[in-house]
Amino acid sequence: MGLRSLEWLGLAVNVMVGGGPHKQGNHWIGIVIDTPKSTIYIGDSQQNLPDKQVIDMLQWFLKGVFPQDFAIQTLKCSVQHGNWSCGKYSVNMVTHHFDSVQYPLPGPELVDATEHRICLFKAALKLIQELVGWPIFYLYLSTIDAFVTQDMTGVNSSLKTENILNND
Repeated sequence: MGLRSLEWLGLAVNVMVGGGPHKQGNHWIGIVIDTPKSTIYIGDSQQNLPDKQVIDMLQWFLKGVFPQDFAIQTLKCSVQHGNWSCGKYSVNMVTHHFDSVQYPLPGPELVDATEHRICLFKAALKLIQELVGWPIFYLYLSTIDAFVTQDMTGVNSSLKTENILNND
């Protein structure tokens, strides 16, 4: 089974080309390669256009195996709030492309992004729990407002523990 038998490939990629708002190159984008449709989908949660260097690299990579040219399309994604969540958005847009029911896109509000981040955290802990075979407990703030405002001052945020397998 080689690259020629590849039908789809989803990637979350850290771009180091220095374009857009992240001149230091610290930004994640989502990429889906669909070989039956000869299409590369590229998504950026900050709505930047795909960088030419990224497109050229992908075309070069595919040209060694596939004789046809690949069209570039936009990968459906949500717009991120702030500069701290492009990694999770890149994974979300790729998984959403393959299964939009199980992996919905976050809503447009900051609270949606925060709830999505907590949901991903719980899913990651659940996966770890399944891999290691014993319960994992974690602390979280019961007041979502503390996450939204990023200001813990004056927030009555009682800490509690819960088993993630009992809280879907």
